Amino acid sequence: MVEEARDHGHGAAAFLASAIVAGYDTAMRDLPEAFDAMRLLRLMQEHAQRNAIKLPDGVMEALDLAYQVSMHAEEGRPLLVAFAVTRKGQKLKGELILQPPVREFEDLRRLAPGAGRDWLCARFGRDPDGRWSVLSVAPRQEFPPMLADLAWGNIAFVETGGPGCVVLKVNDHEVRYARGRYVTFDPIGSIRAILPSFMPEAMAAPILAPFANRHDHQPPYVDVDEHAYAHHYDAFADEVRDVAGIVAADGVYFIAEYTNRLRHGGTLLVAENPNALFGATPLLGTARHTMSPIQDVDKRWNAAMLEALEWESHRRLARKGVTVLAGLNKEFQGGDGLKRWIDGPGNGRIGGCLKRWNGDAHRCAELTQMDGVTVFDRLLHPVAIGVKVLNVTDEVVEKLPSEFREVALGRGLRHQSAACAVAALRGSLALVVSQDGHVTAFAHGTDGTLTHRRIM
Repeated sequence: MVEEARDHGHGAAAFLASAIVAGYDTAMRDLPEAFDAMRLLRLMQEHAQRNAIKLPDGVMEALDLAYQVSMHAEEGRPLLVAFAVTRKGQKLKGELILQPPVREFEDLRRLAPGAGRDWLCARFGRDPDGRWSVLSVAPRQEFPPMLADLAWGNIAFVETGGPGCVVLKVNDHEVRYARGRYVTFDPIGSIRAILPSFMPEAMAAPILAPFANRHDHQPPYVDVDEHAYAHHYDAFADEVRDVAGIVAADGVYFIAEYTNRLRHGGTLLVAENPNALFGATPLLGTARHTMSPIQDVDKRWNAAMLEALEWESHRRLARKGVTVLAGLNKEFQGGDGLKRWIDGPGNGRIGGCLKRWNGDAHRCAELTQMDGVTVFDRLLHPVAIGVKVLNVTDEVVEKLPSEFREVALGRGLRHQSAACAVAALRGSLALVVSQDGHVTAFAHGTDGTLTHRRIM
């Protein structure tokens, strides 16, 4: 710096002063920031305003309480609590009402278990005296990830994520304070940005195929209205393809989120052609367990996801006042009748699909507890469990494409294995879930594009 100052001649003093100020600014940017519940709330409010979401009262109070909890541990393990901040009258599934409500931090600390599967979910609201309290408790696993695209609730979750880490989640958006930094995540948006095109194409195919051969299919497609089919099939097909992109990203997100909640870490690998992973020049070693194809559609691990795709497509078309199903045309006549179907049976059908879909995703997440990679096909059906990636050596990692090399060198074996596998297999996507809650994605598109990004 002094040599550069000499080159500036009479401007040396000014140069040194500006350099010192620039260095100070850089140092200040690198300093940890203090926790501020209002700042987290404002970050979420920016997202909420853009998406017409009204946050319930009590979020800021829950954030302050969660930060207190996050700074404590039991036997060296962080306390994991999720505060469900609800609107007046909303209840939690499987909740146990607390009498009297818990108001003091020490009482809450006794309720919160150490890190483990029985992560506590506490309903946060005003007690009969008007004070903010924990009114009831329920297992956190009872609450599925929230989605903005498909019909679901708008409960605000305030969670502890480890020492000094607080997370605010509303629908599919989250803001986080960790290690002295404020971070905003849009996990589903990030997944959609790198999702290989083969996934939505594959998911749309089984929904559209029966219509192409509508004289040979099984219910519900025997219900096709031939006249409506002739006039509205193209519109229905467009809806299916559009919703398939949403559902594919949501399906990946569901499994990653449930794996994250289990706090053991894991790697998910989705491949367009899983057989190539175990072919003549295998990328993966022998699986500890393989999943045989399930012929009964209702028992498949991805059945509810595909059913949600199907009925959400019908619901979107019904919003336009048309349908390709004879039963809907007959029971809910006219465009207005179809729109009424959306608010009744239509939403009920989607809600049932989402419930079963979350159960399937939770089962898939359980598979990741086994050491190694959990492999899925392009329809998110599990294919193999506990698989080791072959030939992950320092030399191989050093030769990774630049898009993957830096992040792989900076992380552990899970990230290096995922980067090596995805780099070698066109048409693949891997998500690495760390025990600290970080989720990193590696993608290799069918066009050869390599991308990686932090998802959570």
